[in-house]
Amino acid sequence: MEDKLLGFNIILNQRYFHFVTLIDTGGYSLQECWKQVGDTTILSKASIQLENGNVEIEHRRYKSEIAYPHGELLKLVSLSKQKSPPYPPPYYYDIFGFQLRLESKVFFILAFPFLALGRDTIDTLITSHGLLKRCDFLKVNLFTLLNSAESLSESGRTRAKIKGLRAVIIDDQAISSLTIGGDDPLKSLIYTQYLQNSIRNGSPVEQCTVLCEPQPNNEIGGEAPSETKKLRVQMRIHSVGVCKFYIHIKGENLATVPRLVQRLESLNCFDAASGNPFNRVEEEEI
Repeated sequence: MEDKLLGFNIILNQRYFHFVTLIDTGGYSLQECWKQVGDTTILSKASIQLENGNVEIEHRRYKSEIAYPHGELLKLVSLSKQKSPPYPPPYYYDIFGFQLRLESKVFFILAFPFLALGRDTIDTLITSHGLLKRCDFLKVNLFTLLNSAESLSESGRTRAKIKGLRAVIIDDQAISSLTIGGDDPLKSLIYTQYLQNSIRNGSPVEQCTVLCEPQPNNEIGGEAPSETKKLRVQMRIHSVGVCKFYIHIKGENLATVPRLVQRLESLNCFDAASGNPFNRVEEEEI
């Protein structure tokens, strides 16, 4: 499969990454971004053709004096030979950058293994390098996404399906929020007979979970082969503009991320987000 990416040597294999999406407004580039981020070393690059554009993916290792994880994770990112704490700096973190060209638009996706690392990095790009003069942050309009659920799952190179959502309930004093999930939560009774009307009446949707994967090989009786399963991405999309996804070993499912962004753009699901989205969400909220 052409979407399969090999060779990504990730320090913390199989863990969640947080990302934000931006759209270019002033001739920005991924290479300029890396120069502004600071001490990074390129490890891998890959290019993938899309239906109406292309994406470049870069894996960088960022050197920092700040310890974002704790315990055994801190030991791993410090690359220290010490068997017990304290684990000294410097610390090394994997960062992924995507430059997505869709016809006349250019999007950037920046992914970090720790939300606090993403927050600090984006704050620096904004305050020290004027990022907001060159790009706008994007957030997914989750109300539009829910209304586009059928189009989201239409056949194509990538198929996507809503697997869960969380909404704040404003029209029921007995319930403050409601989270539902499952194989097809939008067809559940709790959604069709209660939550859908509440959302229509103004209850904000805080988060949606979307499963995204390449279409299975039609030659295998409609069943997704093991290789396709490796490319799945289950995305937690927060309304403020932060997304969270699980990277498989060696980043085999990374290419599915820009394909989902491409699908969301085609459905007009993006709105402008203000400021640094990482500053508007806590780790436990996503």
